[in-house]
Amino acid sequence: MHFGTRVRNTAFWTLDYLKGGKIKTNLKDIEHSLNNLSFEALKAKNKKVLNVLLDTAVTRSIFYSKYKGYKSLRDFPVLNKGDIKAHFNSITLQELNKEDLNKVSTSGSTGAPFSIYQSKLKQIRNTADTLYFAKDSGFTLGEKLLYLRLWSKYYRKNRIIAYLQNIEQIHIEDLDDAGIKRLLNKLERTKVPMGWLGYASGFEKICKYLEKNNAAKIECKINSAIAMSEAITDVVKQKMDFYFNCSTVSRYSNVENGIIAQQTKNSNNFKINWASYIVEVLEMHSDNPAKKGELGRIVLTDLYICQHL
Repeated sequence: MHFGTRVRNTAFWTLDYLKGGKIKTNLKDIEHSLNNLSFEALKAKNKKVLNVLLDTAVTRSIFYSKYKGYKSLRDFPVLNKGDIKAHFNSITLQELNKEDLNKVSTSGSTGAPFSIYQSKLKQIRNTADTLYFAKDSGFTLGEKLLYLRLWSKYYRKNRIIAYLQNIEQIHIEDLDDAGIKRLLNKLERTKVPMGWLGYASGFEKICKYLEKNNAAKIECKINSAIAMSEAITDVVKQKMDFYFNCSTVSRYSNVENGIIAQQTKNSNNFKINWASYIVEVLEMHSDNPAKKGELGRIVLTDLYICQHL
């Protein structure tokens, strides 16, 4: 492990230990759930967490109070973002201390603003999920992270935080030919291991530039690459593998919940984050489970959204 990586890695886990080791505890739980348990054992484990979630909902939410006496998750309605916005106040748990919550917001794919509250435990769980799936892609905590996205004012980190977290913020709007050339030159000059997280469209743009210029493989130390926000094509994955000698995986996630699924290395298969969510595929026009091979809606139950509130 590179010295700088080791220092940041040690500092992160020392700070977590001093705060009670909650991230480490959740990470071990996720690793055990996804690496060691059978699916049946995992469902049994999740049922206990789900029951706590549903009991909390029917006793502390005006909207869900009508579902007291429920027998299973199937007794609850399937809500979309519009439903949540329309009934936000009645859905939100009663007697909450807003100081114990984190409000997360996103413009959404349609551009409509959307916000929810997360408990502190949910934030910790998200951090543990991120560490698990980052490691699964080949990234080591503490390595330099090249983060390619639209860096609006809402998301941009100040320089001190970015330095401490070892994140280089790369604005996707800077990816013209000159910007890509500067980026590639910088990658070749960087002598420490790096990971890459970014929009699939950004990776595609970089690969098209390299192909247009008949470029050879880039001499750099990228150990992992994760594409997010859009689906990455097999062609772009192959080009990323060629130019950067690194297997690229696709991540399915959102701001409101976190990481839902991620491809495994050298495969198009997705590992679903059953440790933190119940994921269902329902029919497009009903709440019945979709048949195998049938197009459906992905419906998510976030097991840790309001833990310990």
